[in-house]
This record gives sequence, C-alpha cells and structure tokens, in this order.
Amino acid sequence: MWKKLWSSFIHRGSPFWFALGIGLLCGGSTMPITYIFGGLFVLVGFGIFAYNFKNPKDDEIPSIVSAIKNSKVVWGFWHTGARAKQHFQYGSIKKVLLLEPNPDSEAFKHLLAEVTGKATQKELITEIDLTKEKALSNHIELRWHNEVTSLSFMICDPSPIFDGGLVTFSQKAFVTAQVLDRNLDIEEWSLYRKSKAKDKYAFEGYVNWFKKIWDDKSNLVQ
Repeated sequence: MWKKLWSSFIHRGSPFWFALGIGLLCGGSTMPITYIFGGLFVLVGFGIFAYNFKNPKDDEIPSIVSAIKNSKVVWGFWHTGARAKQHFQYGSIKKVLLLEPNPDSEAFKHLLAEVTGKATQKELITEIDLTKEKALSNHIELRWHNEVTSLSFMICDPSPIFDGGLVTFSQKAFVTAQVLDRNLDIEEWSLYRKSKAKDKYAFEGYVNWFKKIWDDKSNLVQ
C-alpha cells in the first residue's frame, strides 16, 4: 500500500503542483489572487494524486514475487522458470509452459545461444528440472513447449472471473514480459508490461499465443 501511495504521489507531476500551491499560500503575500491560485494548485496536485492512485501507471513493472503473490491466476510461459519457481507456494500459478530440456531441439539451442557465457547447457537443464519438480509438487498444470523465442512472460490477474474450469481475465489483468538478449547481462534484459485495460490488443495477443501453444503445440510432462 505504501509503495502504491508513493508511486501515485510522484507520478505525473503531483509534487510540483503541491509545492507550487503551498509556496504561494505560505509566501506571505496578502493579495487574494495569490491565495486563490495557491489553493487551486494544491487542488490540482491532489487531483493528480487521486487519479494516479485509481489509475496506476501502466509501465510500472511489479517484481515476480509481487505479481504472483497479488494475483489469483497466473499463467507462466518460461524458458527455465528459475526465478518464478521460488514463489509457487502462493497457489496463484495455475498453468506453466516450460521449455522442454532437449539439447537437440532448435528451441533449446536458441536459448543456449542467448545465454552464452551466462549459463551452461547442464545448468539450464538442471534449472528446468528443478522448476518441473517444484511445479508438480505444488499441483500446477505443466506442459513442455518448444517455441523458438527470446520472449518469456506471465499473464497475471488479481480478480479473474471463474466459470467452472474456465477463466475470464478481468480489466485488472496484465502481462509482464522479458526479452533475452545475448549482447546484454541478465540484469539488463528488457522488461515491459501490457495491461488489458490500457492495451487490450497486445494483452489478448499474449493470451491467444499462450492458449494456442497450450492446446496445440505442447506436450504433457511425464
């Protein structure tokens, strides 16, 4: 909550209007127009703050643990799932597509090329196996994928609509994605977020991609 309050305050210029308004009100001037504008600027600052709180900026990317912990449904499309697996116990992760640890597949070769100098083939397979065991022990639906891609992502929703076994994503749903890049350190890999409320086309593109792989291009984990 405190993090959201702080983000709402500093975003979109709220501090500037508060400071300007309070400066005019406390500046010692006796002119009525000074108080009028000072009060007006404070109200503008408060209005921006209230808007930010209700409509948080879309480009703020939550941490993995925050996204998982504060969601009721998470679908993960990962290469190794190395960082996400530590948070499976929260129970929100329902489906996971994990790269099949097959060194002869084009998808695995692509991943190995992207992390050259950062991880070995043996380390990648070990991480995938650890994620698999963690997912199965937490009763998460798990399938292997063999997509040749540098992208991994999570679809998260804090307030989904459940209808039997079906899930309808709410307007609060969002995707967080990361792009692997062999030319950058892992800490520098690009991260971005797409919400259903503000970029429905992009959000649904990720959902449809996940469903297509899950239904037609994935294998059950034995």
